[in-house]
Amino acid sequence: MSESRESRMVTLRRKPDGTPAVWCDPEIADLVSALNAGGVPTVASCSGHGERPGNIALADGRELIIAKDYAEARAIEACWNTRHAQQPAAYDMAVLTPTGTFCSVCEAPQHNTPSGVSCPNGHGGAAAQQQGGRGDG
Repeated sequence: MSESRESRMVTLRRKPDGTPAVWCDPEIADLVSALNAGGVPTVASCSGHGERPGNIALADGRELIIAKDYAEARAIEACWNTRHAQQPAAYDMAVLTPTGTFCSVCEAPQHNTPSGVSCPNGHGGAAAQQQGGRGDG
């Protein structure tokens, strides 16, 4: 039986009661740790698991996209009209809107995506909670 993604998560910081406060995928643990240590708190992250670009959501609302290499970074960059810094018309922000619910696995905020409801950690099938904390890391 293969190991689940959740079981491979790296705990970077714990709450006083011992529960994980900041955790993330092992592939980006050094980057998430450096951001938090440098005073840039994170609230969610995903390495992309080799299937898509990774991301790190920051506490101030910004989000970092992690490309696996130069070619992927250029492909992401090509989605934007850099001359006028506008989104292309084909990109629909409505499919990435917050749902107002939280993931039952990691408590991260869930969003509507083209493939359904998902949290930033990729728990697409996790049942939603109406209230709860935010997943960290």
